[in-house]
Amino acid sequence: MSLLYNEFVYQLKEGLITTHDITRYNSVIIDYLEDLEIKNKINIVNKFEFKVELETNDFEIIELLNHRCYVLGYFPAKFWIILENGMMNTFKEINDIPENTKYVIIRYESKYDDGLYKNTVVCPKTLYHYSYQENKDNIFKIGIYPKSKRRTSNHPERIYLFDDISEKDILLKNLKKSDIINEINKNYILLEIDCSEKDLILHTDPKYISGYFTYDNISPKNIKILKENL
Repeated sequence: MSLLYNEFVYQLKEGLITTHDITRYNSVIIDYLEDLEIKNKINIVNKFEFKVELETNDFEIIELLNHRCYVLGYFPAKFWIILENGMMNTFKEINDIPENTKYVIIRYESKYDDGLYKNTVVCPKTLYHYSYQENKDNIFKIGIYPKSKRRTSNHPERIYLFDDISEKDILLKNLKKSDIINEINKNYILLEIDCSEKDLILHTDPKYISGYFTYDNISPKNIKILKENL
């Protein structure tokens, strides 16, 4: 990424109350779509408005992109669908995409004034973690420890966590999409981490703006299962 890491670190965990200048953070969206192997172009109107053109007819990709832009403080204001025969339709919202769609264009607009969060991460009392189902027995023997799965980018060994349980479905979709690209077919287990007795040292990551990562080991006694075979 062209942005320096410490320029991007900000806190999203006390509620999304700001819009982040897209002229500085557009690479987050571009890199995300490229990781999903989706051809794209981004046209920045100004720091509070931009358009994204996608070569896809996969509605789930649109949902995932909308969520990614939402956590940056933007909402989809208008959609254009261009069919393979060149016909174009305009929508304020869409619920599906025709199979003969060639391009989708989305205009995003800001929800809030721009600004940056401080890099102050207070460990919540409860965190959540997805792991492959096959890791279940090992997790309850030795806990969760940092691993590098090199899913969408290279990074040091770490554990990824999130604290908003309402994010579980969209995060699982992201994991499944990545698995398909990497030709992986495995089920997931959703775990709850109790941090009430011991705080984890958490870090934010521009590649994972829905949560945190940690280098700390997590003991089996602080882990419980929420859902299995996802």
